[in-house]
Amino acid sequence: MHFVARQFSIGTAFGASSGAWSYAVSVFSAGRLAPLELLAHELGIDEFERAMELTGGRDPRVGRVLLRP
Repeated sequence: MHFVARQFSIGTAFGASSGAWSYAVSVFSAGRLAPLELLAHELGIDEFERAMELTGGRDPRVGRVLLRP
């Protein structure tokens, strides 16, 4: 598989401190942040190419794309 990694990132939260986790949980619990609102699209893993097209485009409405197995 070949793709250009323009605006492509894979992030994890394993490096977060315990304080960061506590803060995140309190924000979500208080309803001040709804993580699903951050997603522009939710696609199946079989739609990987479509996800790359979306994130590589210039549409300012496309933020995060979640790929599900």
